[in-house]
Formats: sequence, C-alpha cells, structure tokens
Amino acid sequence: MLDANEIRQWLDFNVGSFRLSPVWVLVYWPILVGIAAAFALRKIKKNEVIRRYGILLVLPLLINIVLLFTGWFFHERMGQRIDHALVQHAVIAPVSWIFNTLLQIPVIRDQPLHIGVDSFSGYIAPSCAGTQGLFIFTMLAGAWYFVLRPTTFRHRLIYLVLMCVGLCLGFVGNWLRLVALLYVGARVDRDLALAGFHDAAGGIIVLLNFALFAWVTHRALKGDDGKAWFAGNPVVPYVMPWMVWMALGMLSALVTVQWDWSYPLRAVIVFIILGVLAAPFPQTMIRAVREPPLQSVLAGLFIAAVWIIWGHYVLDHDFAGRMPTSLRFYHMWIVGRILGTVLLIPVIEELAFRGFLARALQKPMFQDLTPSDLRWPAMLISSVIFGVFHDALAVPGVGAGFIFALLYRKSGTLASPIIAHAVANLGVALYALTTGQWQHL
Repeated sequence: MLDANEIRQWLDFNVGSFRLSPVWVLVYWPILVGIAAAFALRKIKKNEVIRRYGILLVLPLLINIVLLFTGWFFHERMGQRIDHALVQHAVIAPVSWIFNTLLQIPVIRDQPLHIGVDSFSGYIAPSCAGTQGLFIFTMLAGAWYFVLRPTTFRHRLIYLVLMCVGLCLGFVGNWLRLVALLYVGARVDRDLALAGFHDAAGGIIVLLNFALFAWVTHRALKGDDGKAWFAGNPVVPYVMPWMVWMALGMLSALVTVQWDWSYPLRAVIVFIILGVLAAPFPQTMIRAVREPPLQSVLAGLFIAAVWIIWGHYVLDHDFAGRMPTSLRFYHMWIVGRILGTVLLIPVIEELAFRGFLARALQKPMFQDLTPSDLRWPAMLISSVIFGVFHDALAVPGVGAGFIFALLYRKSGTLASPIIAHAVANLGVALYALTTGQWQHL
C-alpha cells in the first residue's frame, strides 16, 4: 500500500503539468493571442469567441486530464525537456548576460539550471520562469479590458499591442527579480534572500507592470466624456474587490516573511471596499443566509471533503511552524483568518469568477446575460482559471469552480454558489482548527 510520500510523489508527477510551467506558455499564449488578434481585427464577432474557439481554450486542460490518468511519461520525458530548455535559454541566459555584461559580476553555472554569484547559488525551477506572473498579468489585463469599455471595444488592436508589450515587460521583470535575488543573497543578506524575497519581489513586479499598463491604456484609450473609469462601470463591483485582495496579498509578502499577520487587516480593507461598492445582491444574500439552499450546503460539504483529502497529499505540512507564537496574536489571527475565509473569500471570488468572468466569456456585455443562459464552455474555462489560482489545489479547484457555476446557472443568483463556497471553506477551516493542520487554511 502506498504511503503519503509515495502518493504525493505520484501527484507531483501526474499533476505537475497542470502547473504554470513554460509548457503552458507554448500551448496557451499563441491560442489566446491568435483569438484576441482575430477579435481585435473584427474577424470574429463578440458572441462567437466561446462558441467557435472554446475547444481550443479547453484542449490543453483535456490533454492534461488524459496525462493525469495515463502516467507521467510525457511530462517527465518531453515536458521537462521543454521546460528545462526554456528556462536555460529564456531565463538563465539573460540573467547571466545582465551580470556578466552590465554589472561586470561573473556568474557560476556549474550545473544545469543552476546559477550563482560568489558563494550564493540556486536552482532555477521551471516555476521560476515567470509564467505565473504572466498568467496573473493576463487575468488582470483581461478584467481591465472590460473596466475601460466601451473605449477598448473601439480600439481593440491597440489594446492587444499594449498587452503584448506588458507581457514582454513581465519577462524582463522576472529577469530583474532573479538578478536582485542573486545579488541580495551574495552581496547583501543571504537570510533575506532565502526568506521568500523572490516571491515578494515577483508580486511587486507584477503589480508595478500592471499599474503601468493600466495607466498607459487609460491615458491612451479613455473616452471623451471625461468621466472617471469607475463611474457607473458595471464591472467594478464584481472585479475590484478581488483585484484589491490579490494586490494586497502580493504587497503583504514584503512584510510577512514568517507568517501572514496581515491577513485580518487585508480582510477588513476589502470588506470596506465591498461595502463602498455596494455589491449588487445584498437582499438576495440575506434571504439565502436565513434559509440556505440544501443543494448549496451539500455541494459545499462535498467540496470540503475533496479539498481536505487532496490537500493532505499536496500541501506543505510545515505550515504550523510559521504560525504566530504569541498566544494573544494567535487567537486574533485565527479568528480573523476564519472569518475572512468563510465570509469574505466566497463573496469576492464568486463575484469575480462566476458573476463576471463566466458571463463575460460568453457575452462581453455580461450584465445582460442571465445566469440560466450560461453555456458549458464559459463555465469550464472560468472554472479552469479559478482552479489555477489555487496552485497545488488546482485540480479540485477546477471541479469546485464548475460546481459553483452549475449552482449559479440553476439558481439564477450568486447567493447559491456563495453559500456553497462558504460552507466548503467553513468545513476546511473547522478541520484545520480541530486537527491543527493549518496548511489547509
């Protein structure tokens, strides 16, 4: 019988291709850019994107599902070869050139996919190729496209060109992140470099890159009415709370090396933003909380069970070592974390992924699409994107996202998936609270 370590290794082999490795860039980005270019050049109509090209967007997912059940041969033999070649030529080579040519600091490359400066060196994994940052930038830029409409509809080709420039700057930013990591580790503070510096720097670079992109596109494409981009914009209440949450999470990485003490503070800030934006369904939510739909509760319990079982094999079991040591702060943090996980996260994620993204994928004027008219391609693609944002839990995340989308379509209101999401998160939180397996939170 397999033990936990063997199962974790098997999952790493078989589910590794779900992660945002460089192979995903080769598969997804040409498809996305091609469809976006055709859309920008008006070769296809808005309502034909999903109907005609949805299979191209879900094809890589279907391939990975096949790989999940047929073994790890392709990913280990072919996928890793492509990953390693891209990392070697698209990451390590430019970083080496920056050190050798611009900084006049010799680098050490004594092993494949390893690079070092002085006595500080490290292995550049495929996940360090910057593809996760590009994915996040693409998602933010896609949401921003709808925030700036209808201006972006009239200047789609310009927006696409600026987006491609932003993606290229993302690659450059990743080079600078690795340069900073090696320089800090070799010449400044080795402990700082090893304490999550590269993750924090990566988040800041993504935010700065998107902030520059948003400023340039707004200045270049804004309409002539002089109105602020958020004035009366139907996208903002759905997307902005989630975008702020993501941005605050990236910024907090700079000051929360040991444990995420800022979580309750971030939750309070986003709660306030939700109140200011006046989410579009308060009365419906109140009724749903008073009489939660049975199907939502059952779906949430099922998702929680799958989430816990899957997480047992793929999550970091050393998470408890990064919890607050002070008893007072420990209790405050636990309460804030659970309240945020149960009350806040379901609302902002369902607003963004089901309320906005699933409908916008099918119809750009998403507010005119009733939930009952959602089609499976839009539901599946939005669920895949939702799952990818859950990293090691991407596979159950895709399944959970699709269940939430089904509840949304059947009930016709976001209250149903939000209740299911909250029940799932509550189940996971109670499991973590009673067993001490804090990595599940």
